[in-house]
Amino acid sequence: MDTLSDCWQTNPDGAGLSLSAGESVIIEKGYMVKADFMKAIESVRTPEKYAMLLHFRITTHGGTNQQCCHPFPLTMSRKRLKALSHDTDCAIAHNGIFSKQKITDATMSDTMHAVQDMCSSSPETWWQNNPHIVAGSKLAILRPMGEYTLLGDWECDSGCFYSNLNHNWLGMDYKAYAGNAAYDDAIDDRWPYEDEKRLDNWYVDRANTQGLVK
Repeated sequence: MDTLSDCWQTNPDGAGLSLSAGESVIIEKGYMVKADFMKAIESVRTPEKYAMLLHFRITTHGGTNQQCCHPFPLTMSRKRLKALSHDTDCAIAHNGIFSKQKITDATMSDTMHAVQDMCSSSPETWWQNNPHIVAGSKLAILRPMGEYTLLGDWECDSGCFYSNLNHNWLGMDYKAYAGNAAYDDAIDDRWPYEDEKRLDNWYVDRANTQGLVK
């Protein structure tokens, strides 16, 4: 649970989970308080052969709210994309920014718009056909009976797959790294934001407000 707590602290804008339960996929999302999410995780009992998908959000598009939390069902419906509970056949979670994704609804994130576009084929086909959109991103797809697909570059740690290992950076001196060119270069491939100033501000903000400075 310590790892999940660290994931929340580095991605604090809401969370969600998906569980492959037999012939269906369950989605529960919109947890905006860490304690509520931890309670939900503790209440889940799943056989080892089934997969679970967890997502911790940093807001980019669509605002910080329950509706924009991941995972999402594969659907064109705006109402279903914004719903907090689902019994479906496919769950999708994304890390990164689909910066070239066309946005037509300011209340929806770039991922929600992309999920709508995926419905015309499949998430895998959409990913393959849109390299200009998916560059630098990671996508997790969960289907019934524990079937899952990971697109992009993922990290494996203790049998679990992570879109990045940013949560392992907790406790470092964030202020010392803000504006450090060598450090910025080292994480260019992991960080979704193109705006370096925003990246630096993120570190300083975490250091000042969450007591992360050693």
